[in-house]
Amino acid sequence: MNPRFEALVRAVGGSSQAFPPLRIEEEKSLPPYLPIKYAILRQRLSKQEARAKGKMDIDGIDVQRARNTAYVQRHGWEIIGDYTDADLSGEVFEEGERFQAMMRFIRKLPEEKRRATVIVFKAPDRMGREVRKMLNVLYELQGE
Repeated sequence: MNPRFEALVRAVGGSSQAFPPLRIEEEKSLPPYLPIKYAILRQRLSKQEARAKGKMDIDGIDVQRARNTAYVQRHGWEIIGDYTDADLSGEVFEEGERFQAMMRFIRKLPEEKRRATVIVFKAPDRMGREVRKMLNVLYELQGE
């Protein structure tokens, strides 16, 4: 059990009565997030990094994919997509052809499957370099 949850259970003396009962409408809807079962791999390489290939290959597409795949396998998730944009600046990541294809794919997933899916990338800058744009993507994926 997650240590934070253990502390919460101890704090309420292990009694489920300490928590308010679910409201009827909450019982009928899906929880905000389901246990993760599926993963979409996301890799991005900028033009500048592509030109430097061979000098410093820590962010090469193959390295990113290998690390993403290993992470997914460690968690036992099923890979349902793999989207790579090469020669694409992190400042305009949302303009990438494969990024847009990934977003279309995610939008078509049934709600329950979408809520049990994560996008895996090697590091935040492999998704994009503009936090505001990345938050906009997050809000879009959450349906807000």
